[in-house]
Amino acid sequence: MNNTQNMENTNKVKGFTLVELIVVIVIIGALCAILLPSLFGMIERANNTADITNIHHMINAVNKAFILNEDNGYYENCWYDKNKSKTYNNEDLAYIYVDNDEIRVSNMKLAYMLEEMGYIADAAHPDKLRGSAQEACYCIHKGARIRCQSSVKWCRYQINFRRHEGEDEVECGITCATKDYSTSSFHEDAVDGKATTDMAERVGTLPMYKDLGGLN
Repeated sequence: MNNTQNMENTNKVKGFTLVELIVVIVIIGALCAILLPSLFGMIERANNTADITNIHHMINAVNKAFILNEDNGYYENCWYDKNKSKTYNNEDLAYIYVDNDEIRVSNMKLAYMLEEMGYIADAAHPDKLRGSAQEACYCIHKGARIRCQSSVKWCRYQINFRRHEGEDEVECGITCATKDYSTSSFHEDAVDGKATTDMAERVGTLPMYKDLGGLN
């Protein structure tokens, strides 16, 4: 008789009650609410650092390419149409534009330089020509290997170059934008002044509040 009772007691498995399950779920939810913002913040800061590092590499490469070749072609904006009546405030700037979908450049010398750096797969064959200006674009999903990593602090950036005639010093600046999450889209020329200033300070160059990319 005693052996039978002992076997019955042994076979009884105590499970969690509904109240205990609810308590566990609440605790897990609270931990997620506390830890996830910190985790996302750490990821964004790492992405910010990755963008800044890539920008430094590209600026140094442009300066090195000019010193070696003494070619002002690196500082040309080939897509600017001087016959157009509309004035753009980036018309006299060379640029490298980067977002999370594509890379744009103001001239093919910059494109070939980015190819040498491994950032563009085939500079001679852009993935598309954008707008009436036929601006060369290299799409991320088609082989371009650099993108804007950040999504909160900024979502796209542009490195601007200008070399004044008769001067050895090259003017270099940064422009960047953030996405307005209150709308479903953002304008091509939208520039975030605060983000631009912050990025310029981190890169160690000038903030330039310019149009992003070439002309539409």
